[in-house]
Amino acid sequence: MEAVERYEHRRPGMAELLDQVATAQQAVERLLGEAASELASCGGCMLVLSAASCSEDAAQVQSGLAKSRAEQKASLKARIDRGIREGDVPRGTDSLALAEFYITVLHGMSIRARDGATRKSLRAAAEGAMRAWPSKRR
Repeated sequence: MEAVERYEHRRPGMAELLDQVATAQQAVERLLGEAASELASCGGCMLVLSAASCSEDAAQVQSGLAKSRAEQKASLKARIDRGIREGDVPRGTDSLALAEFYITVLHGMSIRARDGATRKSLRAAAEGAMRAWPSKRR
């Protein structure tokens, strides 16, 4: 868990990153874009990749990793909720479902990076995912 804590503190937290731009859509675009670059250069995300490689003896570590991943999703949902309140995300948007979708894309990008995906292919995945962003025309 010490290694995970050091890993998580080497860069700004997700909540901080998501709050640095004006709209929720821009925040998610930035998150996925930066992830594409970072994941391609380091071969994946420790929080995601270690989920599949922990033994039963490391239940406490598994639990801590799951908590960190849940906090990421909660940060993403909170930013989408803020976007709904501020009017840049359409009212009626299911923020939990949208956060689930984008966190799944993010985690999938990590797995793809581990398999050797390039920055270009990860950016293409991020751009494709952003085409699913809810339209204000409902």
